[in-house]
Amino acid sequence: MKEETVGINVLIVEDEIVMQEFLKALLAPKGFNLYTAFTVSEAQVLINSLAFALAIVDYNIGDGFGTEIVSLIKSKTPSTKVLGISAKDSAEKFYSAGADYFLQKPFNVSTFLQTLDDILK
Repeated sequence: MKEETVGINVLIVEDEIVMQEFLKALLAPKGFNLYTAFTVSEAQVLINSLAFALAIVDYNIGDGFGTEIVSLIKSKTPSTKVLGISAKDSAEKFYSAGADYFLQKPFNVSTFLQTLDDILK
């Protein structure tokens, strides 16, 4: 998969540092260009300045909700694939906002990587 992912911009919006670092550790070896945000405000700045092929977005974020980010991403670049993640079953809210996929935390590495493969097909 690495050759196909080198240079692809990926946005991670997660307000928990441990989870953000976990996602970065899984994605970095695949050659993605990784961008991270801890808040909706930080994510908005990145979304307004860069195009992303993939966004991984948590639901509860310090200054808002991940669904706000999903709506913004989809209005700017509808082709961006969005994976919503949450400790709560927020799938319906994510899908209503335009997300393409959802994983409920905690999820294991193999489930995440399989979902990533499905997204990038």
